[in-house]
Amino acid sequence: MYFVVACIMRILSFFIVISVLFLSGFTTPEDAGESLKVAMLNSSDQDMTFQSKQTHLYIKPDRDGHFRTDARINGYDLKMLVDTGASMVALSRSDALKLGYVTADKDFDKFGKSATGKVKYIEITLPHVVIGDIVVHDVEAAIIDQTDMPPLLGMSFISKLNKMEISNNRLLFKQSRDI
Repeated sequence: MYFVVACIMRILSFFIVISVLFLSGFTTPEDAGESLKVAMLNSSDQDMTFQSKQTHLYIKPDRDGHFRTDARINGYDLKMLVDTGASMVALSRSDALKLGYVTADKDFDKFGKSATGKVKYIEITLPHVVIGDIVVHDVEAAIIDQTDMPPLLGMSFISKLNKMEISNNRLLFKQSRDI
């Protein structure tokens, strides 16, 4: 009898975990699967509590096939080009000025390469970059000594996400954070 009750309790707890996961806003079977593993591991230990908020952002390509997205930095909105070839978020001198970063010619003390050739830049840390519901803190960025380049959303932002994937002609950014 005890064995039957134990089996029924395990089955019920399994369905409760599944119900909670789907009611919590998981939108894909992959999300549920990842979280189910964590939830099932934690369900056997009554002292552990695990909650995670998962945020997804899908970006469609523009007419040229590039992925662009709206970002908020220092209270200012920028249309940024997603660039996995850029090691950092990159801002032109004029965009940096809009964000409150005043630069002088003598400040540009570093040299690097870009798609357009050699560039001079200043390295800074952005307190946070917000795209949709995704918030990334302490993002390294470069202010490039140019005024006519588009702002680039580089790997210093992307690498802090849990997942980036291109599928079905859409770019997916996924961030999980404990709550």
